[in-house]
Amino acid sequence: MSKLTEKYGKFVSLYEGEGKLNQQECKFEIGQRPDGTIIVYYPFWDSPQREGDRLEIELNGFTEDAINLVAKGRVKYEHTIHLGIVESFNEIYYTSLRPFDLTIGKADWSKAHSIKFAITNFLFCGNDKQAGGRSNCLNVLKLKLDGLNISFQKVADYDEIYNFAVGGNKIEVTCELTIEVAGRSRKEILEFARNICDLLTIAKGRKINWINYKVYDANSSIIFTSHQSRLTDPNNNRYELINFRQAQIAITYLEQCYPAYKQFDLCHPTTLNKVANIIVDANATRFFLTRALIMFSMVDALSKKVSSNRDFTARIRCIKTLYNVCLDDEEISFFVKSRNSVVHKLKFRTNDMSDMVEEYEKCYHIFHRLLLRILDYQSDYFDITQYDPRFRTNKLQVCP
Repeated sequence: MSKLTEKYGKFVSLYEGEGKLNQQECKFEIGQRPDGTIIVYYPFWDSPQREGDRLEIELNGFTEDAINLVAKGRVKYEHTIHLGIVESFNEIYYTSLRPFDLTIGKADWSKAHSIKFAITNFLFCGNDKQAGGRSNCLNVLKLKLDGLNISFQKVADYDEIYNFAVGGNKIEVTCELTIEVAGRSRKEILEFARNICDLLTIAKGRKINWINYKVYDANSSIIFTSHQSRLTDPNNNRYELINFRQAQIAITYLEQCYPAYKQFDLCHPTTLNKVANIIVDANATRFFLTRALIMFSMVDALSKKVSSNRDFTARIRCIKTLYNVCLDDEEISFFVKSRNSVVHKLKFRTNDMSDMVEEYEKCYHIFHRLLLRILDYQSDYFDITQYDPRFRTNKLQVCP
């Protein structure tokens, strides 16, 4: 057993080798865990750092397979018990902070043909009958977005990790997202993958992200691998919007929403990326008042992107008109009055707990409809105000 697996357990990728860490010759182990964290281990005779110190490191070396390895970025220093009888001989562990990058092989994009991203916590049913799986839940989901062929392939132990991931108490790599490069630049492909992960996060109410990717040539040989310390999410208590347990719903959602996401992002860069991240924060927060503050702040920020009007009600009406959202005057009035009470008085309009939950979820449902129409979605989604699962699915319609 390696030092890293002995101390930290499961890794999605693990490398051993020799090189220089901040110009010091060393042997090392470095690996990435399912939550995206990258851990560095090496034995060292002395250490000037203190436990918990944040610092920059750069590791250059070769793996046991003689493949070039470069790792650099911000880390947190950890110091374990000294080894043997020499007290200055230590086991040193560094835990990555963001940003941190680990590259295996020469990062040459010129011959890139396809790229595979390791995706966390995305649970779905596929549509490829050649890929196997249960008859109603196949292993591969294939579709075309923005002129690119993509597919989601479940990992080999998908069924074993499903309950951990779906329960929300653990982060797991559940699938690989394969994208045909088709002449796109590295930047374009990474933005494409980011946009897809943002859309999946919005749909599921939990952070879905990639943590590493492998670049392949036309012969399906790996050119290089890139690991990055990225934002992931183990928290539960979330509101799911789209049911990806039906392959066609997943395809409809992505096909309808991706062009709208891309267009909105072109006009208002990173706004929807921030919304996706903030949704995760809101759903993970324990207190409904805090959730409501976060949610109303998101709506305020989105509405200011499409209207310069200072009046909140006018901005909501602008979104309704611009994106053809089916909201009546009573719903808009309820949403605005609740927002004003939460933002200006730091309380809901009612003091009864069950009524507060109902008020919050009614407002959150309105927010869902605003957001989904901004993304040009008009199909099945979960109405969070309906508690019986048999009656939760509604169809998001455009107004006449």
